[in-house]
Amino acid sequence: MRANFSANSGRWHFMPLIVALAFVGSSGAPSSTLAEDSVFSPTVVDNADAEVFTRGTWLASAASVPYGEDAIYAQGRARAVFAPKVSPGYYNVFVRWTSRDDLSARVPIIVKAVDGRYRTFVNQRENGDQWNPLGAFDLDGRPKVVVKAKSTTSLVCADAVMFELVESHGDPASEVDTSPQPTADPEPTVDPEPGAEPPAETAAATLIWEGPAMNEDGTQLEDLAGFNVYQKSEDGEFVWVASALEPQVTFEDMPPGVHTYAVSAYDTSGNESYLSDEVVTLIP
Repeated sequence: MRANFSANSGRWHFMPLIVALAFVGSSGAPSSTLAEDSVFSPTVVDNADAEVFTRGTWLASAASVPYGEDAIYAQGRARAVFAPKVSPGYYNVFVRWTSRDDLSARVPIIVKAVDGRYRTFVNQRENGDQWNPLGAFDLDGRPKVVVKAKSTTSLVCADAVMFELVESHGDPASEVDTSPQPTADPEPTVDPEPGAEPPAETAAATLIWEGPAMNEDGTQLEDLAGFNVYQKSEDGEFVWVASALEPQVTFEDMPPGVHTYAVSAYDTSGNESYLSDEVVTLIP
């Protein structure tokens, strides 16, 4: 996907990005293959460990083949935070839930990395009892993976999270995962032109991108239905702001400041892709 901004007023500075925006297989869930050539022992955090903090009501159950002795479940507003102490570096992050028919098909999970917070959604009705990858992230010494529960009709499972180190910041010669890594956008800057008219107090802009053509498993994408656009809030989380049937959307009356967006795609079954890389624009 290529994302950029075209300005309707004022002077815009944008950062074109080429990112992978692909569905995670036809079922909406990724595969559970770990890196076979990893030279580091993974760090596994179970729900019963002291490095897991919960908010809201979570109930433990040993049914449905959990990792460890049990898994925890919540319904309604709750969250479970997996926050281990690790060595700074690039990590593949995996999450695990159990196999149950009453789990939610859309569970938000947030990964707190060095360069921001990344949110995705997983379908816990499929691919249970196995490690499911969330992606590769640059993590500091105390990362956080947050499993959120919001549904009042389905359960959310928080079983275990695994952190697989693929490159230590203290050992640059170690083997590195060659899959795309999240990258931080530099702070946008403004280069005023001599004699330019003062920018308007508000502006309109169009976010344009190239939609995916393939599923993550390499098969042709044939059931693309549309796109969701998210904007980063003040607390660092991405919040839905618009949906579009075509790969562009226009925002009107945008106030001055830095605006950060990301895009996801969804198919006719409601499966949603991971968010794209961020695109940043500055309204002076």
